[in-house]
Amino acid sequence: MDGDHTPSETKHDLLAKHDGPSPINKLPHDVLSQIFLASLSPMVCRPNIHSSPVILGRICRSWRKLALDMPLLWNHIVGVAMIRPCYHDEAATKAELDKEILAVDEYLARSQNSPLEISLVYITVGVEAPPPYFVTKVNAIMGKILPHSPRWRNVMLNIPNGSVQTVFSQLGSGVPRLKSLIVSESSFVYRRPTLHINLSSAHQLERLQILIPTEVHWGNAIMHQMRDLNVSPTSLSSFLRCIGKCPSITSVDFFPDAVQTLSAPPAEIHIHCLSSLVKCRLDQLNQTLFSGLLDNLHLPVLKHLDIFTKYRLSDSSSFVRFMHRSQPPLETLSIIAHGMPTAHLLDCLQRIPCLTVLRMDIAYFSNNTIQRFLTPSPAHGGSVLCPNLRSLWLLGKTEGACQSAAKVVVHRWHNASERTCRIRQVWISDWEYVSFVGCDGIAGCNKEGLELSRDASWTKYWQTGQFGLDSF
Repeated sequence: MDGDHTPSETKHDLLAKHDGPSPINKLPHDVLSQIFLASLSPMVCRPNIHSSPVILGRICRSWRKLALDMPLLWNHIVGVAMIRPCYHDEAATKAELDKEILAVDEYLARSQNSPLEISLVYITVGVEAPPPYFVTKVNAIMGKILPHSPRWRNVMLNIPNGSVQTVFSQLGSGVPRLKSLIVSESSFVYRRPTLHINLSSAHQLERLQILIPTEVHWGNAIMHQMRDLNVSPTSLSSFLRCIGKCPSITSVDFFPDAVQTLSAPPAEIHIHCLSSLVKCRLDQLNQTLFSGLLDNLHLPVLKHLDIFTKYRLSDSSSFVRFMHRSQPPLETLSIIAHGMPTAHLLDCLQRIPCLTVLRMDIAYFSNNTIQRFLTPSPAHGGSVLCPNLRSLWLLGKTEGACQSAAKVVVHRWHNASERTCRIRQVWISDWEYVSFVGCDGIAGCNKEGLELSRDASWTKYWQTGQFGLDSF
């Protein structure tokens, strides 16, 4: 006993003395409700009795009543299951999925009419196709959630192919609250049937990411809220139709399926002017996709462009036409276009003096080309090429190119001025790194602050825009 109690006090006396609500239960319900909401984990994890919101109902009757009267505590539907051949216990997996089916039912009921945040990750690792029972269970979970699609707000699905088809085909009731939809498959399917999704009711949609070949149908709707589009279209024409319905889009990723994206060019060139688009990634292109996209796009405010061709180009003139037409104020350019003549690239670089980040094949550097980076040219407005360049990413290996690239970096380092910036960070591929570091002047620049790297992730930089530039 502590000093407030006498030895003669019984348990009954103590309970009588402290009878009444505990201090936390004296809080107004609106304050306690905010505490409950703040207790929800920001991490995506399946429901369990040791975390909010389930544990809140296990403390006392008043907390349970309050928790059950708060739909926003229950509007996060999370499901996670992974099958690995070496650790696969079918009975245990079935039992876990059965529990999740019950949990989804309970959460849907308790969330009442509140908007739903859904994250379902049901994947298989190291197997060609998921077991039939796994697809059946996932379909059962989706069968619970699909009737509530009018309540969907932010949805992320990584589920088997058969389940994706079920979802896309049964969105007939509409998704008027949907703001974000991310869909991918948990296993590769070769030559799958073409998928279709009708999002004509998704007037609030801001982000769409579907990483499987899909025809997106907007109907007659204009998607004014759409900002971020990342799709794997079934054809070039369908992609152009898709972005044509999104006048306020700011970011586009085009990633064609290696097997199914049809490369037939549009019947005629129709310029799509996207006056809000600032970030564009065109990946895994062949000649037809390269020309078809660039000849049909006008992007006057584009700041970040990433182009990668999978095959060697026979004609890169569409890139020159695109740059002349758009005159974009590019700050970041990644151009890996095999077969593009040096003259085409240099002509385009001359038109983007604001460029700060350049990623390209090191082969474009030679003693004949680097003078444009070093010496102001009267024929080009009295300016050097890329005067504001601060970050240089060099891919590939070409004899002599390493020395030429190093000359540009060292010259810029020692001759920086108000009109020409230092190149402060260089990423170079493994097979050229040692040679580059050994070039004249590079070691000295490195001691003075030049950042050199061979481990940087371009994907990470492209997504965040933060790698290596914080200290510049």
